[in-house]
Amino acid sequence: MSPMAAATASGGAAPRVAVVGGGIAGLAAALRLLETARARGAPCDVQVIEADGRVGGKVRTERTGGFVIEQGPDSLVASKPHGIQLARHLGLDADLVAPGPAAGRTFIVWNGRLQPMPPGFALGVPVSARALWSSPLFGFAGKLRASLEPFIPPRRDGADEPVAAFLRRRLGREVTERLAAPLLAGVASGDPEVLSIQATFPQLVQLEREFGSLVRGMARQRRTGGANRTNRRSAVAAAATQPGERGAGGSPAAGVRTPFVTLRGGLGQLAAAAAQRIEALGGRIITGARITAIEPVSTPGTAGGAAGGPTGYRLTAADGSTQVVDGLVLAVPAWAAASLVEPFLPAVAERLAAIPYKPTAVVALAYPEERAGRLDGSGFIVPPGERRFITACTWVSSKWPGTAPPGMALLRAFGGRPGEDPLVLPDEELVARVRADLAELAGVEGEPALVRVYRWPRAIPQYPVGHLDRMAAVRAALQEHPRLVLAGAGYFGMGVPDCIRQGEAAAEALWAVLQG
Repeated sequence: MSPMAAATASGGAAPRVAVVGGGIAGLAAALRLLETARARGAPCDVQVIEADGRVGGKVRTERTGGFVIEQGPDSLVASKPHGIQLARHLGLDADLVAPGPAAGRTFIVWNGRLQPMPPGFALGVPVSARALWSSPLFGFAGKLRASLEPFIPPRRDGADEPVAAFLRRRLGREVTERLAAPLLAGVASGDPEVLSIQATFPQLVQLEREFGSLVRGMARQRRTGGANRTNRRSAVAAAATQPGERGAGGSPAAGVRTPFVTLRGGLGQLAAAAAQRIEALGGRIITGARITAIEPVSTPGTAGGAAGGPTGYRLTAADGSTQVVDGLVLAVPAWAAASLVEPFLPAVAERLAAIPYKPTAVVALAYPEERAGRLDGSGFIVPPGERRFITACTWVSSKWPGTAPPGMALLRAFGGRPGEDPLVLPDEELVARVRADLAELAGVEGEPALVRVYRWPRAIPQYPVGHLDRMAAVRAALQEHPRLVLAGAGYFGMGVPDCIRQGEAAAEALWAVLQG
């Protein structure tokens, strides 16, 4: 009997829920369902079904020879509480660590050289005239145009637009192309000419709407934000050095603010601890089982059918085994969810399939410190105009002390510009191109002591213009299927805390329907 088929042989009246997808969103959903059921004294049969041989999705950590190497995201944004809250809930509080002292300094490549990220900018917006006019990145004309930003009329029609178009409209072409757009593209890991400003940086839209000007809005926040203002600027600068979320050095003391935290030993501990807790609560985790088809079913007289829609779903696995569940959380990428719901929700499937995903190659390299070049910061970003293969590099061991043995330096570089697929290249060429850029930009010399290449064919979902309207239409259509809920990076936030938040919210919505 297959692993999935064996898991279906259960009895009793407890509602049965399948969480398809064992990434961090799916694990968060399963854990919240089980803990809610225990707290309410109402049993719930929960299983996580993962096609891969392991859970965690892109949250993966390799530990080898004293190195801690994140294959995907490497930290949690502290201002989004769901990640840190889950870590503490799972007993990992003592393992939460903050960035080292070097993390406050970030660089941007300009004219083939590393330039310090100019101080006094938040999300690419100058918070003062002095910050703008003292920056060596811009010429007189560019500074003059950006200075006029408070006098540019705000857009009032509420229409969405690309991030780069929004920035050019507010700040002018030069500040946008040399700093703001590359910076925000690094944060969102996408093409600023395509990404939706409303879906990726709604806080900038809100500043324009509320204050009529980004600069005026930032200045107002500067006067009222206190310490939070500094943390916002630091967070954006640090985020620019790599896609997703990142992470740490010393343990954060109570009350001390830091833009990012991670787990000592890597974020992979978070997924492992969540899986362990799920099984301790009686949930089941089934790996190596791919769901290939979903069929709505309706059983007359089934409790909980008052919410309308099907009373359950029949799942078919790749090995032909089937089971019927009362509730379903689809915590898989949008393209995978689209293929599963297409037979009975074709319009939803069409919208989900239209969410693009960007391929990414992560190349980790280790060197003796004396040959690792510059290590006096957290890393650097590379604007598209520089025409380099890499988009960013993190000086991991400088940013997060303890991730490399003494005397060694660990670097992570990222390839995959908009419109390019770095994964068509063999590992040898990927590494060669990364090493060439690091040698020219940062002075890295000689043969690396360690090389790792992590390939992500569909790594990072992109939120193009109109993404929020697309998701609103999906939500409206899914009202006819209240026992089927979505969660994951493709929908309402792609960072680890965002995925945890969505998983927990999906569990709560499904629980309310099952108990209705």
